Amino acid sequence: MDNISTLSVTTLDDIKKYHDYLISNDTHIQNYNNEDYECGPFANSDEWHLVKETDWQYKINKYGFRDTLIPTNNTWIFGCSCTFGVGVDVPYPKMLGANNMGMIGTSIDTIARLFSSVQSLLSLKNKNLIFFLPDHSRFCWPDKDTQPTMILNDTKDPRLPMYVSNYHSDLEEFRTINYLNWIYDNAKNNNLKVCSWSETTQNLCRQTLPKECIIDLDLKSLELDYARDKRHPGTQTHRKLYETFKEVL
Repeated sequence: MDNISTLSVTTLDDIKKYHDYLISNDTHIQNYNNEDYECGPFANSDEWHLVKETDWQYKINKYGFRDTLIPTNNTWIFGCSCTFGVGVDVPYPKMLGANNMGMIGTSIDTIARLFSSVQSLLSLKNKNLIFFLPDHSRFCWPDKDTQPTMILNDTKDPRLPMYVSNYHSDLEEFRTINYLNWIYDNAKNNNLKVCSWSETTQNLCRQTLPKECIIDLDLKSLELDYARDKRHPGTQTHRKLYETFKEVL
């Protein structure tokens, strides 16, 4: 359980623990040596099964995130695999010159903990903070020394029947509102902008946060293409996200 607490994060090197998909994946385990590295598709992912040859590789920094992380950067973007940029060469945070804090298969509660840790370490002020959130039905399910995120439609997860039998939408919405408020409180003295690719979660953001914090996305206009894994947003969609967020900033 110590692995979940933000108090266990004392340096930026510790924030990699929040990216549970990455640090538990064989590709990362084989390549990581406390330094930046490059790799192809992550082991056993849809992309890994579909792509036999690749003309580009992911650049993972020593903190466990994509591309370069600059502590003094004016723009930070937090999110899930849609922000990480699974299956695309240049994700929208890189187009914006932002720190890409996207985590594959993550949840809003894990994103909130990550941001809380970053804020505690760096005391971000007068920064642009964008949160492109996943669906609120995802949440962190602690398991021994790891913190894998439960995803409602992940039929391969053996914990799914227990989760479904105990799932209550009202409770999940209440939890989400609490985490949105936590993000908002930690983001004081910064330019906070929040949105979600999930319509339900987008509505929760509207109900919870001040109007000036909300990015109103036309979700249908963002469904332009798919990445090489055939599931995540493709190059054209990332370009559209870049244009949308650039206008907001």
